Amino acid sequence: MPDGTLLKPAENRSFATIPAAIPFLFGSIGAGWVFVCFTAMMVLQLVFVMAMMPETKGVPLEELSKSLIKEDV
Repeated sequence: MPDGTLLKPAENRSFATIPAAIPFLFGSIGAGWVFVCFTAMMVLQLVFVMAMMPETKGVPLEELSKSLIKEDV
């Protein structure tokens, strides 16, 4: 079984659950706090990408695959 296959159903449910919860959140904590939480998550995502994701601009695919795939020999 390919990696991540077991997570796909949960991921797909989250794609439906989060937007469905927005009206409830607007009513319970207010639209302002919903957008503050969204902004905070986007800032955390930006920090993660800048710190953890390798830069690939101008790197050939062959070289990129060699650097990302560690083969045990």
